[in-house]
Amino acid sequence: MPEPAQAGSGIRCISTHFLSRFFLFNESLHAAVLPGLGGEIISDFPIIHLSGRASLIRQTMSSAEPFTATSDAVAPASISAQDAPPVTASAIPEATPHDRYLPGDVAMWFFIVAELLVFACFFIAYGWYRANEPSVFAHGQAQLHIGLGAFNTIVLILGGLCAATAAQQARAAVAGAGNGTQATARALRLARRCLLAACAFGLVFVVCKLTDFGLLFKAGHDVDSDDFWMFYFSLTFFHFMHVLLGMVILLYVYWPLRKLAGKDGAGCTVEQAHAVESGASYWHMVDMVWLVLFALVYIARQASHSV
Repeated sequence: MPEPAQAGSGIRCISTHFLSRFFLFNESLHAAVLPGLGGEIISDFPIIHLSGRASLIRQTMSSAEPFTATSDAVAPASISAQDAPPVTASAIPEATPHDRYLPGDVAMWFFIVAELLVFACFFIAYGWYRANEPSVFAHGQAQLHIGLGAFNTIVLILGGLCAATAAQQARAAVAGAGNGTQATARALRLARRCLLAACAFGLVFVVCKLTDFGLLFKAGHDVDSDDFWMFYFSLTFFHFMHVLLGMVILLYVYWPLRKLAGKDGAGCTVEQAHAVESGASYWHMVDMVWLVLFALVYIARQASHSV
């Protein structure tokens, strides 16, 4: 029959083994709690990482060396506090929270929100007048060139896709700046081309919208015809001016990137990439406003006919 001291030592060995394996899964723990003979606590037990130091604790637990008991605590006989590998704060990977990223400059977003509020007021007023004059608005909508409106919608969506690609490639050019890699040069070149392509789509929209205005003026419609045409010309011309401003912004952010053409290892700076993101964000606002305008002024005509 085993002596009480040997039985106690075996129980402590088993409990210490399972507790130590349990603490392997806690990478952020700085002190381990192990039971002792007299209810004492062993603190500052070395924490072993699963990635690099788990083999050490497994080797210790599988060794045949007995545990020595003292009146104060229980500790492995083969590992002392001095021999244990130190654990520093840098050795423990810190969880990095996923921060939400706002593309572009904050001032640009204030400007975008202000512009959206103005358009929202326009749309609310349009809906109120339309509800009070359904026949007038239905007659006016029936004379719109919905084909040109749909074509302009596709043009602006393609321009928005080019602007988004330009922002993405500008960020990639920042990551590779100074490395002289072909990927960096390719990302920078693609960012420049996408900005020019977005401006080209904007120019197509401008030409089509001027054509639409000319056809409507030729048919005898203007802002003084009735409330529908007053809202139509006001809304579309206001948006037309925003398209022109968006083209100016895209050309403005394109120009610094143009100066980097031909320079070995040249990439975007963080400020230049943020400028491209600001321009792309503004262009997306122009896209979104047109989608609402097209749906409200062009597509929603069937509801007026049913009144």
